[in-house]
Amino acid sequence: MEPNQARGAMRVVHLLPHRAADELNTTLERMALMTAGYDMHEVVAPKSGARGAAWFEFSGWRRAARIKPDIIIARDLDTLAAGVKVKHATGAKLVYFQHEAYSWMVENDVPPLVIRWLERRERRLISECDAFVASNPGILSRLGDTDKPSAVVMNCRDPQPTFVSPSPPSRQLYYLGSLHTDRFIKEMVNAMRRVDGTLVITGPRTTHSYYDWLATTKHTNVDFRGFVLAQESLDLVLKSDAIVAMLDPSNRNNCVALGNKVFDAMSFGRAVISTAGTANGNLVTSLGMGRAVAYNEGAFANGVAALLDDDLSRLGKNAYDACSKGVWNWKTQAKELVALIDSLA
Repeated sequence: MEPNQARGAMRVVHLLPHRAADELNTTLERMALMTAGYDMHEVVAPKSGARGAAWFEFSGWRRAARIKPDIIIARDLDTLAAGVKVKHATGAKLVYFQHEAYSWMVENDVPPLVIRWLERRERRLISECDAFVASNPGILSRLGDTDKPSAVVMNCRDPQPTFVSPSPPSRQLYYLGSLHTDRFIKEMVNAMRRVDGTLVITGPRTTHSYYDWLATTKHTNVDFRGFVLAQESLDLVLKSDAIVAMLDPSNRNNCVALGNKVFDAMSFGRAVISTAGTANGNLVTSLGMGRAVAYNEGAFANGVAALLDDDLSRLGKNAYDACSKGVWNWKTQAKELVALIDSLA
């Protein structure tokens, strides 16, 4: 992507919920647009959840409007109402970038009445949008037919310079990321009692998570290391034979999500075990880079045992080749993002 002088005159403001402020995905998106020549600015909610959304709607949008953007990118439903206000105040074009289907993401945590309200609100707000971006096809399809510009921009990673085979195998699995109760944490820990191998787990302490349970309970062949910095986490990917990417399929967002940890595994060339019937599971099996199993302890234990006895170098090479030779890399996805923003410039 070559910088363009016309783009340099275009000011883009990215509205970000608190949870997305330090995400690698956010950094990659910002750098892609900056490299293409856009003048990028970010406005981030100072608090998480509903408090962050309220801050945006009643205060944060004014901060964004003062920047006088030409284009606003509203990340998830948390920021969309603010994006509409900025559009009305400045005349900027509004892009709705859905990393999560917000109502699906929270549907197990709030009453059905709240979910219905969120979905009505979203339908009303998207009529104000000029373009749409989603992190996977399932989220984009929620919009239905639209004649407005749209794109799927997946959270892929670029490949490491070379493929390093997990040889000799360490029989180590690695789980990185959220320790929320819908992430199969207890199940995978209990299943390891039946597996000849080691499971390393890292993740942050958050509400509704198993962080304290992992930290204070002794588990068989499980090594919990708490929160680690990004580089240490990537080093653990390289030192492991396989990555765990199990998501509860009863949550609709989990069914369509293409997880960051799967793309991390592809970048390094590591096998993955994921949930059958989800987008993650379908991707893993279609690329021949691991196994997809039912969402229960027994199926996971049997699947891990079979995976660790498989040709891990072959599975890892399949994953790496999909990233380095196919479309499953950030270089390809960044072009989609820039092209979408260019269509509005």
